[in-house]
Amino acid sequence: MMMNGQAKTTPKCFELCVDRVSYRGEGYAKTPDGAIYRVSNALTGERITAFNVSMPRHRLAYLDQILDASSDATPPFCDHWRDCAACQYCRLTAAAQQKLKEAHWLRLIRRFVLDAACTEAYAAVRTLAYRHRARARFSRGTFVMPVRMDARLMLDLYPDFSAERVESEIPLHDCCLHAECLNDCMKHLEKIILPYANASLFEYDIEAFEDHARLTIYAAPDCVDSGRRLAQMIAESGFCADEKHCVILQPIPARGSHVYPPSESFGKSIWYTYARNGHQACLEAMKGAWTPVNPDNASRIREILKSCLEMPMPAVNRVLELGCGCGTHSDIFDDLDVQYHGIDASWPAIQSAQHNAYTLAWQNKTFQTSTALHYLDKNYYRGARADLVLMHSNRLPYGRDVVAWCKRFGAHTILIVAPSAYAMARECQDFIETGYQLQKLFLCDTLPFTYHMMAVAMLQQY
Repeated sequence: MMMNGQAKTTPKCFELCVDRVSYRGEGYAKTPDGAIYRVSNALTGERITAFNVSMPRHRLAYLDQILDASSDATPPFCDHWRDCAACQYCRLTAAAQQKLKEAHWLRLIRRFVLDAACTEAYAAVRTLAYRHRARARFSRGTFVMPVRMDARLMLDLYPDFSAERVESEIPLHDCCLHAECLNDCMKHLEKIILPYANASLFEYDIEAFEDHARLTIYAAPDCVDSGRRLAQMIAESGFCADEKHCVILQPIPARGSHVYPPSESFGKSIWYTYARNGHQACLEAMKGAWTPVNPDNASRIREILKSCLEMPMPAVNRVLELGCGCGTHSDIFDDLDVQYHGIDASWPAIQSAQHNAYTLAWQNKTFQTSTALHYLDKNYYRGARADLVLMHSNRLPYGRDVVAWCKRFGAHTILIVAPSAYAMARECQDFIETGYQLQKLFLCDTLPFTYHMMAVAMLQQY
């Protein structure tokens, strides 16, 4: 059959049996001849049909039909479940999701930390409509989210067939994981941005709550002037009529540089960042700067940290927090009556923390811009010490040098907050090899329907 001078490609299904599911939500399925394919949203024990969308070094399949469903399956809550990249566990029950993530964390950590049996796990407070922040691009009049790799390959291989079955761009405001206020904010912004011809040149970060919202526009170096005009237009449209909404223009650093140029604020908000070229007050406030994707579930981390402080431990007089951000967690130590010092490599975050300490009259709390290793190395010889160190690991751990300095500082208790199993395993192993013992490991499902998880570890030495 010919269409537009080209032969129409007709995809063919083949049958697969799913052996297991990875923590990233991909089913590993076998053909009768033993070939193994990765199939998103296919669950353990299921018999399915799929389309072959393999790449040279990866066997991938695009899920077509489920012939025999798994006992852990639940009806998809979203019409875009087959293609969307926003969630990986769309067909798994909440209990099965948590079990899968816990197994992944413990399997990795127990390779390096033999006494990781002292574990407690917490389910999500909310499983749907919990996200208050989204990263998006603008296309065809709406903010859109990316589709999964198998869906993209399906579009490339079978363009005629895919027009009926596979979505190339999914409206971000349709996401069921977003809070209603976030989706409403995006719909409102779409109407404002739509007439602007260059709106598709930028990447957008939308953050919204019931009474305030923030839009950040990320502009490449050659698009900064155009992005500034867009930000000004949005601010003058009425979006920033009061001090509760704000538009930020954030230029992206030139290729090869990791230093972000100064941001620019539009509107009346005192929310965020410092003015262009430093002409105005450097940073009035970062009001609400700690606005997690999932505030309801993220509050569980604070509860865990507080419960750790109630466990038996030697006296705590001095606390050091590495990666303190805007000082969000500094108040959990108020009941201990301690001297608290927070450091962070982000200068705007520390300015915000100092502003919060001043306006909220925080007692015995100081903040400083520095990296962990630089602060520990420099201030040890000035007599600085800490009985308890709270560390916020990123995807990469701090490393053995920081661990060694924490011990020299005299820290008898270490609290680690980590977003990845690798970072937590590495941090715990380094501290254990230095003479600490793992007392508790808490796993917290903060982002349901995704493979992300947070953990808190408590280590002590006596």
